[in-house]
Amino acid sequence: MHFTTLIAAITTIGAIAVTANPVPAAAPAPVPRPPQSTCIWCQEQVDKCNAISGLTMKGSGPTYVACMTTLFSTCKGCTEPAPKNERGYVPGQCGVHITQYQKPVPGVDPYTFDAGIDDYAAIPIGEIKGLATFEPFQVTSLLPWTLVITPGHLDSDPIRFSYADQHWDSNSAQCKFGGYENGNREGDCGFQC
Repeated sequence: MHFTTLIAAITTIGAIAVTANPVPAAAPAPVPRPPQSTCIWCQEQVDKCNAISGLTMKGSGPTYVACMTTLFSTCKGCTEPAPKNERGYVPGQCGVHITQYQKPVPGVDPYTFDAGIDDYAAIPIGEIKGLATFEPFQVTSLLPWTLVITPGHLDSDPIRFSYADQHWDSNSAQCKFGGYENGNREGDCGFQC
């Protein structure tokens, strides 16, 4: 679930809480945003509420209302945008999405890549498209260091990644890559940013 869906859920929770417990109107105090880890936990709990009740985000019924109401006090600050740092991105666990296109003529042509970096709030902060190369390449972004991606020589070779002092490849636990399908393979990896 994305933050926009979570925001809709929290708004629904607020409406339920206000309807269930009407209070004389007063100027609402600003609600500070909880830590990002709390908001991710809230997303997971909203998914569980939906699964328990078998309903969508527009759900109703006593099971859904009870489940969502219990989350209101903890999660209501998650409707605020995640705080960005001085470089303009939300730090934490960033992600890179890669599409690797097979070589048109194996042994002759290079691989072609699309790569995009998202910050901790899943906001795009860097991208490269249609780069054909045999060599390692850099993806620039709002991050303080560049992400370096190194292609393998064969379709079965893993793609290697480096960011600051972190090094991993597409076979690592922090990545999920599919096999080649229709001439390309796609995958996602997480890294600390």
